[in-house]
Amino acid sequence: MANQTKLVIATSLLLVILLITLSVFAYNLTINNTDNNTDATNSKKHTNALHVKNENELKTAINNAPANKPTMIALDKDISLTDSALEIPRDKDIILVSEKKTGFWKLIGADNQPTVWVNGKLTLESIIVTHKDGGVSENGVFVYFGGILIMYDGEICNNIGHGVSNSGSFSMYGGMIYNNTVYGSGGGVYNNGYDFTMYGGEICGNTAHFSGGGVHNYNGKVTLKDGVISGNNAHVGGGVYIHYGSFTMSGGEISCNTAEDKGGGVYNYYWSAFFFSGNGLISNNIASLGSGVCTDGYFSGGSGAISNNTIYNVNSTPSWHG
Repeated sequence: MANQTKLVIATSLLLVILLITLSVFAYNLTINNTDNNTDATNSKKHTNALHVKNENELKTAINNAPANKPTMIALDKDISLTDSALEIPRDKDIILVSEKKTGFWKLIGADNQPTVWVNGKLTLESIIVTHKDGGVSENGVFVYFGGILIMYDGEICNNIGHGVSNSGSFSMYGGMIYNNTVYGSGGGVYNNGYDFTMYGGEICGNTAHFSGGGVHNYNGKVTLKDGVISGNNAHVGGGVYIHYGSFTMSGGEISCNTAEDKGGGVYNYYWSAFFFSGNGLISNNIASLGSGVCTDGYFSGGSGAISNNTIYNVNSTPSWHG
């Protein structure tokens, strides 16, 4: 009987020890899983990217990228360029992203230089392209002949020059181009004889002292499928100025832009063409003449809406605005 009692006690002790061991194991497993989930949440999103922390590392990564093969490069902090633009060579296909938990890291241009010069192909996903405050600024991004710029996210802002000067191909799917100022034409985007297509995003709060506060199209092709061009200012063509070439608007919105003279929303110059259709909206723009659309060239209007625009010169002709 005594032996049976001892056996029961020993068995019970073993069970207690086993239960304690299992409880500790389960607790540690829970903590480890929680830690792993936390690490996963805070870990770097772009696992296949090359990570850089300064100008030299960034330029080396671009120069060493394989020819004509997409290469993702992630900024791990703000990078200031010292004396030259960041050049994307002709045979490079570079994707620039930020590695930041909230917001975006900045690529800050040198004085008197574009922040980025694109000869090859550049995709911006989550980068701020800008110049330092108080510096002698230039364009945010210059797309050279044959170059390709694709923008999915991020910002191009605070440049004393065009946000984007495009002499190649520019496709905008998202992000913002804002608060850029130029003393000539094209505060947000200057499209110089080539193609700019806007699928989304915003071009807002830019200023051109002459024409095209948001977009100036010179002898090229601009297409607005979606997105917003808003709050821009210029002497002529507050939102968009079409200077030869064509502008096709099948969606999106041109709103709350201001021109001192003609075309608060859009000014269509002689020998230029504006094709307006789909679900496009031109509204709440202000100008002295043609507050919504002012056209001296070819205009084809479809199902889009032009409404609630304001002329502030009471002597101007009402038929020029909508």
